Amino acid sequence: MKIKCPAGEYEMPEELTFKEMQQIKGISGLNPAQIPEALDSGDPMVIVAFVIVAAGRSGKVLGEAKVMGWTMSDIEFVDEEKPKRTTKKKAEEEEDPTSA
Repeated sequence: MKIKCPAGEYEMPEELTFKEMQQIKGISGLNPAQIPEALDSGDPMVIVAFVIVAAGRSGKVLGEAKVMGWTMSDIEFVDEEKPKRTTKKKAEEEEDPTSA
């Protein structure tokens, strides 16, 4: 998953370091167990925290004040699933129900 925002496009971390969890807690006030639900509900402070953490992983330092100046529509979470590769033979088998 990626985060797109006015400062760029960043990979969303799949796992967080303890330092990143501390940073998220400092910004959002949430404990790690509360993060998934807060993300699902669109909690603005956890979104701000993830933008800052994701940018930091990419080497870009974003301050909380800068991100707080953006609107919710400025930040987008993009799920980029990679297309499955299908061989020509497998595609033909899927089209022909008589091949078994």
